[in-house]
Amino acid sequence: MPSKVVDTSIEALVSYLKEHGETDSESLLKALNVDHELLNEWANALEAAKVVKIRYKFAKMFLAPVATQKDEEAEMIETGIVSAETFEEARNLLARNAYDAENSKKF
Repeated sequence: MPSKVVDTSIEALVSYLKEHGETDSESLLKALNVDHELLNEWANALEAAKVVKIRYKFAKMFLAPVATQKDEEAEMIETGIVSAETFEEARNLLARNAYDAENSKKF
């Protein structure tokens, strides 16, 4: 059973969404014990900062955390889709290409 969030701050909203994934506004209002106006204010601020995504389904607001690249990489490694070495090789290749591109401009 999911744990109830006690802290009523914007950080609590982000933590709740990371733990529970996409959640409708009514559930968030109950879990965070805040009013509609405050939830909408937080949601808009977090969406502007690209921390959450707001979606509407049948005129009902849903919030979902925006996955970071590191979150997505970790999930792909954990599920065995890609190895950590593959990501490391890709990062090295990108770094080499950027270095080569920068140095070719100097000549």
